[in-house]
Amino acid sequence: MKKFFLAVAGIISLGLGILGVVLPLLPTTPFMLLAAYCFAKSNDRLHHWLVYQSRFGLAIQNWENHRGMQAEHKRKAILLTVLSFVISLLLAPTVALKLLLLFIGACVLTGLSRISVISSAGKNVFGVLISGRNKYFSLLIRKAKAIPVVFQDATRSLTENR
Repeated sequence: MKKFFLAVAGIISLGLGILGVVLPLLPTTPFMLLAAYCFAKSNDRLHHWLVYQSRFGLAIQNWENHRGMQAEHKRKAILLTVLSFVISLLLAPTVALKLLLLFIGACVLTGLSRISVISSAGKNVFGVLISGRNKYFSLLIRKAKAIPVVFQDATRSLTENR
C-alpha cells in the first residue's frame, strides 16, 4: 500500500514538474527530484525511466550521485529564476505582492547559490555522457561503479605475490 501511494505521489510530482517547465513560478527541479525519490522507493521501472531519460535524467543523476549540479545548469537556473522573478515583479499589481516576490526570489537564489558545483558529473568511467537510450549500456554504467574496487583488489594481489 505504501508503494502505491509513493508511486501516485511520484506521478503527481512528475506532472507538476512538467507544468513547471512552462509556468514561471512553479519550480521544475524540486518536483522532478521528488518524483525520482518516490519512484526509487516504489517502482524501479519508473525510476529508471526518469533517471535515464534525456531531458531531466542528467540533472537527477548529478543530484542522486553527487548532491550537486554542473556549472552550466546552475548558471541557467539562476538566469531563468532571475528572469521569471523580474517578469513577475513587473506584472505584480501591488507593492505588497512585489515585496513578497522579492523575498521569495531572494530565498530561492540563496538556495541555488548554496548548491555545490560538480565539474565532470554525468560522465561514466569511459568519459562518455550517459544516455538512457540503450538499456544494456545503462546497465553497464550502473555496474561500472564496481570496477575501481575490483581493479584495486587485482593490483593488490599482483603486488603481494612478488
